[in-house]
Amino acid sequence: TVIYLFDAQNGGTNSGDGSWTWPFGHDVTPAQIQAVRQRGQKVILTVGGAGLGYNYSNRTQSTNCVNSIRAIIAGMGGVDGIDFNNYEAGIGTSATEMIWIARQLIATYGPDFAITTPAQPNSPEDLALCKAMSDAGVLTYAAPQFYDWSGFNAPGFISNRIKDWVKALGETKVAIGFSANYSNGPSMNDCIREWNASVSNHPNLRGAFCWSAQTNLSGGNAWGRTMKSML
Repeated sequence: TVIYLFDAQNGGTNSGDGSWTWPFGHDVTPAQIQAVRQRGQKVILTVGGAGLGYNYSNRTQSTNCVNSIRAIIAGMGGVDGIDFNNYEAGIGTSATEMIWIARQLIATYGPDFAITTPAQPNSPEDLALCKAMSDAGVLTYAAPQFYDWSGFNAPGFISNRIKDWVKALGETKVAIGFSANYSNGPSMNDCIREWNASVSNHPNLRGAFCWSAQTNLSGGNAWGRTMKSML
């Protein structure tokens, strides 16, 4: 139901003036993006990622962020939201600036424009940022990403951490980031077990996503079929 386009980029962690570019216009065309949206799926643009973080600390940087994202979206013909992944790996960012950025985008694209984020589930700083954005009314949901660490495979780890995120944000503002056919993340059985435990505790969870579409497809879409039926 939701496809994340990964990812808008800068020149490297904390480089540049806070602006973003979309270098994949020939790989993912505006026509493809709009065809997906017209068939009822949502398309969300991820901003930043590994090695591409940016710590927003002043309004000039934030203004550059907003203007560049608006330009990217115009070139795509429109998307349904933004997934902020600019503060990952301990880079951090100002909650005040992230709230301002989100408000400008919502003002431009309307109240249904999604603001999401794949936060680090073990980071108190990430949780505090998400709570500040949620309290300000600009966070659609956070989806803590439970992959790229073998400890996430332990029985009960994911479902217990989700309790902390739900306590801070509420059930409807929390989704779970799983992995699909991915070597350094929860297995299919892990995902099933932890989803069942989490939704048993919190029946109004927002949903789940997988990293990534490519690894899911390389596994014959087994994750997609299984988790769709459970969701």
